[in-house]
Amino acid sequence: MIEVAVIGLSESGKTVYLTSLINHLLRKDLNGVIRNISLDSEPSADSGPGLWGSLFSEKASVVQFPYEEYLERFLGADSLWPKRTKDVSEYVLKVVYKKDDSGGLKEFKIKLFDYPGELFADFPMLDQTYAEWSSTIMRVLRGKQNTDWEAIYMKNADKNINELGKLYFDEVHRLEKAGYNYIQPSKYFGVSDFKEINEDELFFPVPVTSDNKRDEAVCELERRFERYKLNTVVPNFELLRGCSYQIILFDVLTALTTSISHYNDVSYTVEKILEQFDYTAGYGILNALLSIFYEPQKPIKKILFLATKADMVKKNDRGKMVVLLKKLVETALKKIKLKAGSVNRSFSAEVDCVSAMRCTKDVETGGEEELAIMVNGKLEKIKNSISVPDDWPANEKEFEELKSKNKMLSLSPNIEVRRHDYVFPDINLDKPFLKLIEEEFK
Repeated sequence: MIEVAVIGLSESGKTVYLTSLINHLLRKDLNGVIRNISLDSEPSADSGPGLWGSLFSEKASVVQFPYEEYLERFLGADSLWPKRTKDVSEYVLKVVYKKDDSGGLKEFKIKLFDYPGELFADFPMLDQTYAEWSSTIMRVLRGKQNTDWEAIYMKNADKNINELGKLYFDEVHRLEKAGYNYIQPSKYFGVSDFKEINEDELFFPVPVTSDNKRDEAVCELERRFERYKLNTVVPNFELLRGCSYQIILFDVLTALTTSISHYNDVSYTVEKILEQFDYTAGYGILNALLSIFYEPQKPIKKILFLATKADMVKKNDRGKMVVLLKKLVETALKKIKLKAGSVNRSFSAEVDCVSAMRCTKDVETGGEEELAIMVNGKLEKIKNSISVPDDWPANEKEFEELKSKNKMLSLSPNIEVRRHDYVFPDINLDKPFLKLIEEEFK
């Protein structure tokens, strides 16, 4: 069994990508080597929570990825995008392939995890005390997201935990709606009603000092923080560290057409994501304990970074999306190296672009590249498609200038599905994936 985690920040198209990828793997003839890929009819093996899990924490909750449901949404008369997912889900495929010219067939299983990207925001908690976490998150909110939560807290310090928790939830919810990714705790992400938050999951940062660290309210927040780490963050971290292959999706185009503040948020989140793969530098004692109580961790073999929604730009601009994503990743890795002293680079990394569900067509008019969409059965050119720059804008002024020229397209999945085999039109969907796991075919 090989495990592949498919990770994506908010609105990166992760669920669409995974639905389309499974669709291709099940229905498309691939490269002459793979003879058959099918849904694994056997239930996924459950090795149990391990000694650590049985004694101290819960096992990560994993549900079945609802592939058939999403497929029906795409193929239905209204052609709807899938609903946003908040839970980790899995889908298991059995691969039968020809290993060499001898004619003999081999097989292995692939478990694909749909892994909500916002869970990454929680992982830095593992190496932090409540006081350290409070200081860090208040700084992050103030410096990158223009939210002075510390000032809001000090102004309302006489309120009880529930009332203060509602104020913090409202701030987090506002930032989420504005398109920010680095939000803690991740349980608040995607929740529109404060009443959905369980009392034992309700905590928020406060300025912890020598004068108030033994106050009843601060001690209660600390208990909730530690319980959340143990019962939610540790199991999710353990699940991810068991995946040898990682696919990480980024919406480069949205980052380009927002603001320097949003770009900084994405850049910071990328840095925190990549820190999770530096097992030599992170989480010290916790990692040692995890290695004792769990199976030894599998090494990360390859990471595939994909710039999504490539169908929203002209063909010549798709390579520029890859260049921008590569710069984002390399910048984050440099910061980690400076911070940690050394980075575990035993894995190899690939950067590419993809459109899992293509909604546009490439056309040429008078030798000029154009994009077109289907309207009432006819192809119509898109007047203002996004123009990708050679480099990221350097400041707010450059972001504003770029945003004034470009606008993200709002496309529905009203695509021309080839109904004889139900394979969705795409750009570069299966080739990067096969390259990611090519070692398994040797």
